[in-house]
Amino acid sequence: MEGTVLIFLNCAASVASIGSFVYCLQEMARTTEPPARDGRRRSLKYGVAVIVLSTLTTFLALSLKYNIQTIEQSGSFKQCKLGENTIFYAIPYERTPNLTIICQRDDISSPPEVREQHPDRFVVNLQDSLARNLYSWKSSGVKPRNVK
Repeated sequence: MEGTVLIFLNCAASVASIGSFVYCLQEMARTTEPPARDGRRRSLKYGVAVIVLSTLTTFLALSLKYNIQTIEQSGSFKQCKLGENTIFYAIPYERTPNLTIICQRDDISSPPEVREQHPDRFVVNLQDSLARNLYSWKSSGVKPRNVK
């Protein structure tokens, strides 16, 4: 809730400061003489400062509102059969996670091939019986909002 209020207040301040900034630029463009040392230059500087500050606080409010957390999960292929296997994540991700296949040895000729990836599962093709014991997987991604 406080993130939404901050965003609204920052948008209002940005609109007001952009308006004064544009007004100062128009006034400076209208006059052909060199700019006087009156309040126009000062208000221009204040307008720029307000725009920068409101932009920074808007990003802060957005990060508070959308508190993004990541989770990691891992497993092995020991229970998998040869051929295609669908592996479901214990906790589904918000969107498709980063998946890494980890090998314990380098002399395996045919590593598991990832065929599909989804937020709740991935499909892997195992062609070698040794691959079940020597390979594992690790995934990391955005935690769903409804999971605590």
